[in-house]
Amino acid sequence: MGQDNENDKKARWLVVLGAKGEKCYKTQKHIYVKGGKWSSPFPMVVYVSTEEEANDVLSFEPAIPLIMRAETLQEKAQLAMSLPGWDTILQERNETINDAIDAVNLTDRPIWRKVAPFGRAIAYMLTKGESEKPANKDWQDLLESSMQAVRLSSPERRAVPPDPAPARSPSPLPAPPTTPRKLRPGSVRWSEAQQDYVFSPPASGTPQPTPDPGPSQSHIPAEIFEDPTFNELIFPTPHHAVDLGPGFVYQHVRNLRGIKSTHSVPVADRLSVPSCGSAADTFLQAFGYDVESKVIVERELSQSVEMGDFVRRMSAHGLPVLEAKYIWYLYEYGREGRAYYSDTHIM
Repeated sequence: MGQDNENDKKARWLVVLGAKGEKCYKTQKHIYVKGGKWSSPFPMVVYVSTEEEANDVLSFEPAIPLIMRAETLQEKAQLAMSLPGWDTILQERNETINDAIDAVNLTDRPIWRKVAPFGRAIAYMLTKGESEKPANKDWQDLLESSMQAVRLSSPERRAVPPDPAPARSPSPLPAPPTTPRKLRPGSVRWSEAQQDYVFSPPASGTPQPTPDPGPSQSHIPAEIFEDPTFNELIFPTPHHAVDLGPGFVYQHVRNLRGIKSTHSVPVADRLSVPSCGSAADTFLQAFGYDVESKVIVERELSQSVEMGDFVRRMSAHGLPVLEAKYIWYLYEYGREGRAYYSDTHIM
């Protein structure tokens, strides 16, 4: 009996989520992870019985970098309970008290709580076991607020005060002429360590010389545009992108309220995000929407019942109505065969 149990334990699997470098992997070796109230919630270790269950847990891997990079604990918990797989992973697994005993074997001061579905269990671990306290109000408040944010993800609309009575005012002066937005100076280089392009902004606190306006986009020699930078959706990674300097716009970086920055070189973003369908994914990538914007768009698309509902939700986030309508059209067009995560990374 003892030998059988020992062999059974060796056959169990551990899945490590969020190891150094945001890595996730499965193993049958014992893993020591530092715990405690003030330690980082990552890496997390999920204990399962079979390799099939381990692979099921590993399907949550694309969500881990998004969760780790969220700024607040509530944002992390909200993502854990909304990203693809949160309510389907291990849904067929039935835990027993013996499973619990085996899972916490050789663990210092273990805490056992039965939490389902999978995403809520991840959210529980993110909060570092707040419900171990006699009164678990902190955890319940976070859980309820996070779940509400998942289901009703658009913020409440503020009441619009009534328009004041029109007052007589002098004729408005003509608006001053607007000037084009200046490009952020900086450089782009290929990083062997990160295996990606890295954009380096100028050092803060040092005055920047007035940049040479450089060639206008209409006076750049035509042969320059034969470079792979301008001819391939994803040019080879060792290839150094052509930087034509200030005055030339390669791409904008946006959030849902508008342009955050403008660049004369590609700014790569290869982080996988929940997919909105191939057409909508390509639109969001090409227009330079950041990771947070993509996550919000996918969540609102999945919870909206029609175009008007989606437009209402996205208007609360600041997205123009016309763009919201177009994204919904692309989403409906690419609904069939949509993958869970997007790897669309045109540059």
